Amino acid sequence: MHDPASSAGSPDGVAPGSGPDVTSHVAMKMVTRVIAWYAQQILAEQRLPSPDLERLQQLQESRRGCVADLDRLADADVEEIGRIAADYEARLKKLTTS
Repeated sequence: MHDPASSAGSPDGVAPGSGPDVTSHVAMKMVTRVIAWYAQQILAEQRLPSPDLERLQQLQESRRGCVADLDRLADADVEEIGRIAADYEARLKKLTTS
């Protein structure tokens, strides 16, 4: 009798709820959260009576890099997706605890 929860039943041998789709989803979520952090910081800086233009430029450049990484996820292999997810998890932690 076949156990539908086993990975042997899936076409790629990966158990449902794991593998590239989940990893990609996690990476997308982490990158999106970092993009949102930068967007919030950009907006806050722009609202200041005298915005720091250098900081604003740095924030915008960092946000653009995140958007590029988000776009890269579409063609990334599992290893790169995992690396991006880990990088962005660490980055978000650093940004939100500083």
